[in-house]
This record gives sequence, structure tokens and C-alpha cells, in this order.
Amino acid sequence: MKALIQCLVDWLNENRTDIHAWRVLDALARDSLKLAESIDPTQREFDVLELAQACQPERDWDYEAAKRWFNRAAVPKFLEARRADLNAHFRSRGHDQALTIAQRKSAGRHRAPWYLSTYALNPLGEDGQPDEVTAANPPETGSGTVEPDLIYEFTPPGEIKLSLLGRLLLGPGSFVALSARGLVWAILMMGSVLFPMFCVYLLWSMRLINRPLLTGDLILMLMLICTSWVFWRIFVRPWIWLLDDRIVPAAVVLFSLKEDPAQLDMAKDGKHRYLRLVRYGGVCPVCAGTIELRYGMGVNSRRLFGCCGEAPQDHVFTFDRVTRAGQRYHG
Repeated sequence: MKALIQCLVDWLNENRTDIHAWRVLDALARDSLKLAESIDPTQREFDVLELAQACQPERDWDYEAAKRWFNRAAVPKFLEARRADLNAHFRSRGHDQALTIAQRKSAGRHRAPWYLSTYALNPLGEDGQPDEVTAANPPETGSGTVEPDLIYEFTPPGEIKLSLLGRLLLGPGSFVALSARGLVWAILMMGSVLFPMFCVYLLWSMRLINRPLLTGDLILMLMLICTSWVFWRIFVRPWIWLLDDRIVPAAVVLFSLKEDPAQLDMAKDGKHRYLRLVRYGGVCPVCAGTIELRYGMGVNSRRLFGCCGEAPQDHVFTFDRVTRAGQRYHG
């Protein structure tokens, strides 16, 4: 049991988020890990008040408030949305079981406690996929449940080989936003914003020149306009989209040229916000090519899609950062 709980803790560390359900699972897993060797399984059971106090010890809880907070967290739904990735994580560690959260029914006025329960992982078939339909965690649509066409593989920070610049800016692959390295990123971001503003100021100040307009002036204006556009497109816009969308494609200068394309994403737990270099990819189910995340075009210019490296315009799949599942896109 201890190995299974530690495996769950590792998965939670790789998938940090500020969602209340994550905080509940993290508190439950860490408290259960302390009692993993106990012969009495009831010692690894906790009611909603104990879980709420472990998540937010600074708050003065009562049972009813803790129960409402726990119900809103929707922990079972959080796990179901990530079931495929969670199962794959346990399999990659050599386990034939995984953990989920369960509630033991109590009679009378006794509070029903929650605990980590095991369930068996179905064996892999000849194609390397689970023999279970539910393991893929198909997303729900308006017409019912549809099995996803693609399950994205997630490479956590630290497992992507960084370039020299990437090691200077990202350290081991991730860092806390409120840190010295975060200050360096903030300075770079402000510099990227100020430079186009400086170019605009130079253009505006040219109106004060009291002489005929020369060819050199026109060339300078064109260079300033082009430079401002380049800085906006390459530096400023990705910063804005990263803050809004939580994930953007990473510049190739941040990782080794031998690595597949990676992404910068922002994760948040109860204490810190992190900037990480990660990778969402996979194998194209149509031609077995490598799936890469790219922006769409037109109305989808801000939406990421999984595109096959062999046929990026034809083998296209939607991308869901939470469920890590995608459907074939026929746009």
C-alpha cells in the first residue's frame, strides 16, 4: 500500500494545480502515507472536517462548512477526468493496481470517512492499449460518451533536455514565479513590452523634425514598424497568451535541438505559481507519426491542436489540457 500511495503522491507533484480537489487528494495521500504501514486500515480514513483542516489550517472550520467545501471540490470527478493519465502513471511504475478515493458508509450520526481505495488495472492488449473502454476516460459530449481518438502523453519538467539558455532561465525545468528567476523573467517581459513602446515614441518624435522628409527617414520608419511588429509577435504576445491560457508553445532556444517541441505552462498549487517546460505529445493513430501541439488558423488562431508531424494539415486532433484526450478535427 505504501508504494501505491507514494506513486499517487508523485503523480500529484507532477500535476500541480490550485484546484481544491488536487489539494484534498494531496492532503489525503500525504496523511495516508504517514500511516501506510499501520495494520488498522481505519487509521487511514479521514472525514471531511479533517481534510478541510489539512488543506486550509488557517481557517476556522466547522463540519457543515467543511462538508460544503468538500462537495464543491468534486474530487471523484477530478480523478475521473484524469483517469487515463493516472492509470498510465501507475502502470509505468510497475503496478497492476491504482488508487482512487472512496467513502465508507456510516450508520447513525457517525460521519462517513473518506479513504484511498485500490482498484485493479486491466492488462494491456496486443496494441499496447488497455483492454478496458473506461481506461481511456472518454469525454462526454452532447450525443453521449465518445471514446477519444488520441490520448496525449505528458512529459513533466526535468525530463526535457534544456539548452544553455534554457538552463539559465528555467533551472531544472521549472521554478516558482515569485523567486529570483521569476524576477529575471519579469524583467525580460517588461523589456519586451517597453521596446515596442520606445519604437512608437521615436516615430512620434520624428514629427518634430523641421526639414524635408528624406529616404533615410522612410527607411528608419519602416525599420521601427517592422521591429515593433517582430517584438510583439515573438515576445509580447506569447507572454500575454501564457498568462491567459496557461500554456503556449516554447521557443526552440529553450531546449535541445534533439528534443521534440515542448510547451511552457503555468501550474499553481495552494502556495506557489510555477512556470514549467513540459511536453504534450503522442503518436498519430492514423499514420503513427509524432503529434506536436500547434496553433490553428483563422478563428482558431489562439487554440492549440495536436498535429501529426507527417501530415500536419490533415491529421489534426483537438487538445484538452485537463483530460489529455483529443478527437479527430475536421475543420
